[in-house]
Amino acid sequence: RDLVDAVPLWYEVYGRPKPPPPSHSNRACLDLLIQGYAQTLWRPEKKGFVTHLFHGEEHPVWQPHTAARIVTHYLRTGESRWIHAIGLDPNPSLVDVLGSMFTKVALPPTPSFVAQETPDGHWPYRESTSHDVLTFSGGFSDKLGEEGAYYNGYTASRYLLPLLAHAIRWGDEKALRAALRSLNALMNESIPKGAQTWEVPAATPDLYGTARLAYCFLAGYRLTGDERYLRKAHYWLMCGLPFLYAYHVPGTGRGIRALVKGKEMSGDVFVMDPEAHEFTPWGAIPVFGTSLYRVNWFGTLVHFCGLVWANSVYDYLEEADDPLLAAAAAGVTQVGVNLTLDKPPYVGLLPDGVDVKANRMQGALIGPMRVEAPLRRVMHLPAYAGAEAVVWRYEGKRAHIQSLGRLSSPRLSSSQWSWRRTYLVGQTCETMVVRHERLPTSIRIGRRELPRVTDLTRVAEGWAPLPGVAGFGWRSVQRRAAEKVTVRFGG
Repeated sequence: RDLVDAVPLWYEVYGRPKPPPPSHSNRACLDLLIQGYAQTLWRPEKKGFVTHLFHGEEHPVWQPHTAARIVTHYLRTGESRWIHAIGLDPNPSLVDVLGSMFTKVALPPTPSFVAQETPDGHWPYRESTSHDVLTFSGGFSDKLGEEGAYYNGYTASRYLLPLLAHAIRWGDEKALRAALRSLNALMNESIPKGAQTWEVPAATPDLYGTARLAYCFLAGYRLTGDERYLRKAHYWLMCGLPFLYAYHVPGTGRGIRALVKGKEMSGDVFVMDPEAHEFTPWGAIPVFGTSLYRVNWFGTLVHFCGLVWANSVYDYLEEADDPLLAAAAAGVTQVGVNLTLDKPPYVGLLPDGVDVKANRMQGALIGPMRVEAPLRRVMHLPAYAGAEAVVWRYEGKRAHIQSLGRLSSPRLSSSQWSWRRTYLVGQTCETMVVRHERLPTSIRIGRRELPRVTDLTRVAEGWAPLPGVAGFGWRSVQRRAAEKVTVRFGG
């Protein structure tokens, strides 16, 4: 039996702890996160966003996906302060903010790093940290990993995850073959490690690695239907549970303090009420080890790692049930809400570290995206911040579809496809099918049939062949919050 079999037994004996009391409602927290993008991270003089604070030199750039989050929030709530703050039109179009997917339609090449994969499905480790490891470690070591060795989290986060995402989005068979070789090579691995080699020694057990490995095996399952991959995704998620506090640590949360530029002070430098931010149970430590052989992470939360893990759990729960994982992901998300800063000038950010013993927030401040991703899953409230890609299997084939809307409840056959699409009412939704050279005879949104057109960028509604991606696409205005899409094929 696997070591992780002991984890459910702990919760059977001691029970699943309730999440800590909320510092804010989920809706109020989402408001803070949007304010974080539009106020805390926005640089008006550069007309761009930064991603984090106190995390190296700032490089503000315009981020369409971030602007789309702010627009979506405005369209749902009517709160216009933040679209005005970043200089957007008061009647914004998400397609205009994001850019039409039909402006330049072409299949991208297979990622070049496929050529670096070994015949048995591995990517050898290459040292890439910017730190002086020898000096920082006090002479203990001059490197974080063995050059040329294999580390599963390194493989997953650096190579396998983007490769699988590419295969799902573009139906690239060469990318899929390379990804499946790697998944099969990792099937017998049991300890997640090597996903944070910018500072953590590569052999260190790693929560971030569990999340990335789980995502990869779940993607493999979605592409192939191979149940082995789904079971392995579950295994990796279970490996994440030992990194989470399973009890409330006395003396923590209430009265939380802050460490700023080496000086300890009251937590009200970051939050309105230092008494309201409990972070155990379900707070997450990042690794069972150190950074650069010197900074000890036992007893210190780096909760963004837990939030990435929780988001992978929610991906898994779309395919299978697990009450323990569901409860843990909800708890981790609640701690993310509780650690979200609510006081200017740091509204909407997440402290990179929380020293549990000292009851103290410290380190860099992480952007809103880490809390936002699982929080939206809990709230069932998509961000609509770019085209999502799905792959659906049917009759021994695969359909690769990209859409600005959220697609669900698929029913596919050789003669007809249908699914449910949710999107913002009044907004133009774009959808593209790639590597499917058989063209439809009709596309219906609800009861209305879309006309065939020649240029999708010049019409409000219509469909057209897309030779550049060996497929077809369409645009339509969303008339209801949820609409049925039906694609029929002749013959």
